[in-house]
Amino acid sequence: MPNQFTALIVDDERLARKDLISTLPRHPNINVVGEADYLSTTSITKKKSNFKSV
Repeated sequence: MPNQFTALIVDDERLARKDLISTLPRHPNINVVGEADYLSTTSITKKKSNFKSV
């Protein structure tokens, strides 16, 4: 099995985030743990999740 990746989707455009999230199920080695619209929101989300990069 390929390496598993945990992803947090960050984009200020909601539709761009939704589009990317809708395409990721084709890649079973990517697990989306959340989404954020700004990096400032990301820092809060990152503290609550177990991943190493954004």
